[in-house]
Parts: sequence; structure tokens; C-alpha cells
Amino acid sequence: MNEKKARRLYFCGFSFPSISDDELLKSARTLSRTKIVFEGKELPYPENMTYLAEYVSGTVETVVVIDDESVIESSDEGDGLYANAQYYFKDVERARFLVFTNVALSMKSDSFEFKMKEITSKEEMPEWLGEYYFKVLTDIKKKEST
Repeated sequence: MNEKKARRLYFCGFSFPSISDDELLKSARTLSRTKIVFEGKELPYPENMTYLAEYVSGTVETVVVIDDESVIESSDEGDGLYANAQYYFKDVERARFLVFTNVALSMKSDSFEFKMKEITSKEEMPEWLGEYYFKVLTDIKKKEST
């Protein structure tokens, strides 16, 4: 009997040279709890999602939960996962806001410039997560999809 592959946690830091640090600082957390798109197909949510996002020194750092077996198998068989954060600008009255909509994943690095790094231990977690989120994410990783 085939066992279901365990959920995976990934980390990625996105940089956006054309967007100001101030805009990234204000908008980074809009990437939290967003959907994942793999090779153009939206993955089931919330089993697969950007769990947390934070602005850190000019980048938007994310922790992503992947529970889709085909994505996990593709990652294991290939060169890993590459990612881009999708966004748009929203104009409200006289202000412009950056809004992140999802993380797009691909097996190809040609148009996806950021490589996802699997988190397999506490030492690989981003420092800003802290002990509480490490425990939460460890529990999420252990839970099986329904």
C-alpha cells in the first residue's frame, strides 16, 4: 500500500528591486495565507498555502506549506521548486498599495528566479518565526490532509 507523502515546509525570500522598501514593509504580510499555484494550476487551499510572510532587510520572506503529492514528487525527482510572488498595485483614494495574491511555483528556473528551500529542522526556520510558530508549523507538518 502506498503511503501518503508527508506535508513539506519550504522557505523562500523574494526580492523586488523595483519596489521601495517602504512599500514592501507595509505589504509583506498580505502574502500570508495566500494560495499556491503550481505550473499554472491552483492547488487545494488551505492544505497548500503561504503560511506566513514577513519583511526582513529588503526581502519578503515566506514559509510555504505543500501537501500536494504530485508537487512533492516532482520536487523530489527534479531540481527542487522555484517560485515567484504574484502581486498587483491597488489605488485607494490618493494612495497606492501593494497587494500580494499568491505564490506561483514551477520546476523550471527560467522564469522563476527564487529557489524554494525545504525546512527539515528548527535550525532551517527563519529567525523571525520564533519558538511559537516553530511549534505551530511542526504540528501543521504532522497533520494529514482530510
